[in-house]
Amino acid sequence: MNKYITILIICISVSLIPAQDRRATMSSGPIDYIKEAPVLPLCAVPTLTDEFIENHMDRMKTEYPDVYRRMQIPPVRYKSVNVGDIQKFWVMVDDGSGGTKSEEVVAEMLAKGSNTAIWADTVELSSSSNISPSLAEDYLKLLEESTPAGSRDSSKGIYDLELEYFGSPPNYDGDGIVDFLFADIFSGAGGYFTGQDQTPQSGSNQRDIVYLDTHSSVSYVQGTLSHELQHLIHYNYDKYESVQFNEGLSEMATIVCGGDYISHGHYLNQADKIGWSWVSDAAHYAMASLFTVYYTEQLGDGAIKEFIQLNAGGNPMQDWMAFDQLLTNHSVGQTYREWLVDWFTANYLDYKSMNSKYGYDIWLPMRARNTAKHLSGKVESTGNSLMNYSPNYIEYQSSVDSMEITFTATSSGTPHYRSIEFNDSSAVVYTLSNGAKHLVFHGDTLKVRNAVFVIVNQQNTTMSYDYISTGTDASGWTGFQEIAHDDGTADLFTTSDGSQFGYLGWGNGNPGWGWGVKFDPKMAINQLVEIKMVIGFDQEFSGSGTPAEADKDFNLHIWNVLDSEGNVEDVIDPILWSTQRTSNTGGWTIIDMTPYKDKLSNLGEIVVGVVEDDTIGTYFAMDNNVNGENFTYAFNYNNGGVLDPLQNFSISGTSLDGWNYFMRASFFIADATVPDLKAGFMQNSVFTDELNLYIIGNSIMGVDNMVITAKNDGFETILSSQILAGNDSILVTENYRLFASGALDINARGTFLYGRDNIDTTFTYNVNYTLAKVGGDIVSRDQNYLMKIPENSLSENSYIIIGSDDMNPSTKIMLNSLPEKLSPVYTVSPVGKELANGARISMDVGRNDAKDVSIGYWDGETWRELNSVVTDNGKRIEGVGTHLGQYTLIRRGSGMPLAVDEDLLIPTEYALYQNYPNPFNPETMIHYDLPKGEFVSLVVFDILGRELVTLVNQFKPAGRHQILWDGNNAKGASAVTGIYFYRISTHGFTQTKKMVLSR
Repeated sequence: MNKYITILIICISVSLIPAQDRRATMSSGPIDYIKEAPVLPLCAVPTLTDEFIENHMDRMKTEYPDVYRRMQIPPVRYKSVNVGDIQKFWVMVDDGSGGTKSEEVVAEMLAKGSNTAIWADTVELSSSSNISPSLAEDYLKLLEESTPAGSRDSSKGIYDLELEYFGSPPNYDGDGIVDFLFADIFSGAGGYFTGQDQTPQSGSNQRDIVYLDTHSSVSYVQGTLSHELQHLIHYNYDKYESVQFNEGLSEMATIVCGGDYISHGHYLNQADKIGWSWVSDAAHYAMASLFTVYYTEQLGDGAIKEFIQLNAGGNPMQDWMAFDQLLTNHSVGQTYREWLVDWFTANYLDYKSMNSKYGYDIWLPMRARNTAKHLSGKVESTGNSLMNYSPNYIEYQSSVDSMEITFTATSSGTPHYRSIEFNDSSAVVYTLSNGAKHLVFHGDTLKVRNAVFVIVNQQNTTMSYDYISTGTDASGWTGFQEIAHDDGTADLFTTSDGSQFGYLGWGNGNPGWGWGVKFDPKMAINQLVEIKMVIGFDQEFSGSGTPAEADKDFNLHIWNVLDSEGNVEDVIDPILWSTQRTSNTGGWTIIDMTPYKDKLSNLGEIVVGVVEDDTIGTYFAMDNNVNGENFTYAFNYNNGGVLDPLQNFSISGTSLDGWNYFMRASFFIADATVPDLKAGFMQNSVFTDELNLYIIGNSIMGVDNMVITAKNDGFETILSSQILAGNDSILVTENYRLFASGALDINARGTFLYGRDNIDTTFTYNVNYTLAKVGGDIVSRDQNYLMKIPENSLSENSYIIIGSDDMNPSTKIMLNSLPEKLSPVYTVSPVGKELANGARISMDVGRNDAKDVSIGYWDGETWRELNSVVTDNGKRIEGVGTHLGQYTLIRRGSGMPLAVDEDLLIPTEYALYQNYPNPFNPETMIHYDLPKGEFVSLVVFDILGRELVTLVNQFKPAGRHQILWDGNNAKGASAVTGIYFYRISTHGFTQTKKMVLSR
C-alpha cells in the first residue's frame, strides 16, 4: 500500500521544548513508502582498646606465666637489617578456646625499601597463599613505587600517597621504616595495628609495625596495606580518635591508593537500621567509609589531613567536635547535625545535577533503601523509630499531588523532616515542621509526581514518630508505571533538503484523521490513570492564519487493535478533550483518566489515539529512536479507517522510521505473581575466577528492588546488577570474581518490580581451584554428582564450579531437548572445556532403576550418552566424560553415544582414592582403579589395627570401581566415632588411607 503526503514547513517563534523551532504538516499528496535500550576478615583496631590490651596482659600473666615473663624482656635492637635476616616478634593469635593470646613468632625479612619492609612468619611461608618472596616484592612495589590506575596518583606508592594525604608515621624506633608482618593472627581479623607497639610495655615490639593475616586473599592484603598504614599514621596525631572516623579514614586510604575497598552497598542496603554506633561488621565499615568519602568530595582532599591533625590547645580534637571545627574552617555554615541531613539525602538521591550536596562523584552500587514505600496518598503510620544519627526514607511513588501530610514526634526528641518533591520539570526541597500539616502542591501547571521524605535523627539517642497523609486512595495496587517512548528531550527532524522541524501533524482541514501511540502495561492487573503529551495547536504557531480564539480540542480514544491490518475498536467512548490555555509552553499536557477507571482496568496492549474533531490541526513533539523501534501510528490516513505505522512514511525522502511522538501513559498495576526464581552463571573460560551471574524471575524485575549478594569462602559481596537487554525478567551482574575454593552462595533478596511478596532465595554452588598437574574432585552440594579430574587432564589451573539446575539465557534449548527430567541437571564449568585425560563421573540414580539410566552430556546441540556402569551397591552409575559441561540422567539408549578414547575407560595404573565424604556420617564412598583384572581385597581397620569389616574380597575386572561403606562392622553394629584405615591389596599393589567417622 503506497501513501502520499505533501509537506508544508512553517517557521514558528513560540517557546517550545528545547531545540524545537519548526513544525511540519502532513496532508494528502505524494509520499514515499518505507519498507520494514560479608562475612569479611576485618581490621581489628576497634577491638584493641586500652582496656582490651590491659585485660589481655592480665590473662597472659595468670594463664601463661612463662610466656608473660619472656614478654617483659625488651626486644633486641639491630643497627641494620637486610633481606633474609631473622627476628622475633610478639603477635596476637587464637588461644584455641575462642580468645586471644600473645605468641612469639620467628619471622624473615622478605623485602625492604626506603620506607617499608615486609616480614613473614617462617612457619607460614610454606603454606600461605598470600605471602612468598615474590609476593613480598610485589607488595613492596605497591607500597613504594606505584599504585593502581584508580589511585590519586598511580606513579606513587601507598607510602608516599598517605604521606601526602594523611600525614607521617610516628617513627617510634627511629629507623624510618614501617614494618609489615605477615602472620596467622587471631580469627576475625584481616590485619591490625596496636598502639602497644608505640610504648615500652611488656609484649611491645617497639617499632612502627602493622600485622597482616596469612589467610586473606592477595587482593584483600593489597587493600589492607593502605588501611592499616592509616591507623599507624593517625596514631601519630591522635591516639584516641573515635572508631567511626578512624575506620572511615582507613577505608578512605584504600580508595586514595586505588585498592579494593568495602562495598558501600553493605550500608546503603540498611541505612535506616544502623545508628552511629559501632559493630565490627561490613555494614558499619561501609557507613564510616561513605561518610568520609562524602565530606572529602564536598570539602576537598585536603580535608583528610586537616581533620587528622586538628587540635585545640595542643590537644588532639576528636569525633564530632573535630568535625564541627572542620566545617567551620571551610565556612560551610552548618553544624554536623545539619550536615548529616544533607549526607543522608545524598545517600538516597545520588543526584549532583540537582544539587552538588545531594550526590557523589564516586560510583555507588545502589541508593539507600526505602524504609517505606507508598502508592496510595492515604496512609496512617505509627510507631516508626530512628536510631541515633540515622535516617528513615518514606517514598510516595504516586497519588502525591495535592496530598496533605503531617509528621509528629512521639519521643522526647524531635526528628528533622525534609521533603523532596518531584514535579514535571524539577525537584523542590522543603523543611517540614513537627506536627504541622504540609501540602504537596506546586501550582496548577506543575503536577507533583512523587515525593521522598527524609526523616533524620540528629541526636545521639533513639527517637520515634508517626505520620498521616490524606490524598488519593490507591490501596490494593503494588506499583505505578509510566510508560515512555521518549528520553524527555524532543528532537529536531531534518529532511533531505536540510529543513528542520520539531512538531508534526496532519495540518488543518482533516477532521477524523489522527495519531496513535501504543502502550503495553505488561501486568494483567492494571488501571490506566493518566495520559500526557506534548502538543501544539495550529493557532499557537507563528505564521498561522487560524484565529487565536479558535477551539483547542480533539477526540481522545483508547483502542484495542483487532488485527494486523490496523483495525481498531474503542475501549471507552471517545472523550472530547479541550483546553483554554493561551499559548504553547512546550510542557506536558496532562489528562486525568481516573474518572473512567471502571472501564480502563485490566487492559492489555492498547493504542491511545488523538483524532481531529474539527479543521484545526493538532501537532506533536517528536523523539528519535530512544527505544529502537516505532510505537507511533497514523490513523485514518486517506480515510482508510486503520492504523498505519509511522515507519511507513517519509518526509521529503527522509524516513520517519525510529521516530515517536511525545506521549506517555501511566498505570496503577498489581503483581500477584508467586515468586519463583532461578539462577545461573556464565564463566570466563580463560580467566576462570570471573563470572557473570543471572537471576531469572517469573515476573518483571527491578534493579532497585532486589539486592544480590555473592558469598565465596565466607567473603560476601553486594553485587551491582542490571536488567538484561531484551528481557526485563532477568537481572545480570557482570565480572564477579571468585576468592577461593569452597562454597559459593548467591542470594537474591527483595521484591519483583511491582510485587508485594518478599523474596529471599539462595542458590548454592561448590568451587574448587584445581591444579592441572594434580587434578581434583568437584562434588555437587547435594553430593549426588561427583567428577574426579585426573592429573594433567586440564590444560591450566582453573576454578571449577558446579551447580544444579543452573539457568542462563543459553540453557533453554538444552532443557527443551531433554525428553524427561530424571535428575537435576548439573553444570560443571567452565562449560565446554576439554579434558585431555577425561574425568570419572559418578551420579546417584535416586529413585530410578540404575539398569534403566545412563549419564547424559549436553554437547551444545544434543544429549550424548556416556558408557555408564552400575556400581556394586546399585545406587550410582559411573562413566567417563571428555568435557566440563552439563550432565544429567537420561534413559539408557536415548542419547547419541559419546565417543571416548578407550584408554580413558581403563586405568593405566593402580590407585586407591581418598574416601568421600570425609569426615563422614553415616556412610562414605571408596574409589579404586585396576589396570587389569585380578583378585582384590579391601578391608577396613580401626586405629589399633583390628580388622573391622571386609568390603571387597573377590575378582574384579580392569576398570574404575567404587564401594560404599555404611559405617558398620562385619556384624552389622555401628562403628563408633574415630579414625579408621582402609587398605587395598592385589597381587602387585597395596595401599592404605585414613578416614574419619564423626557421628
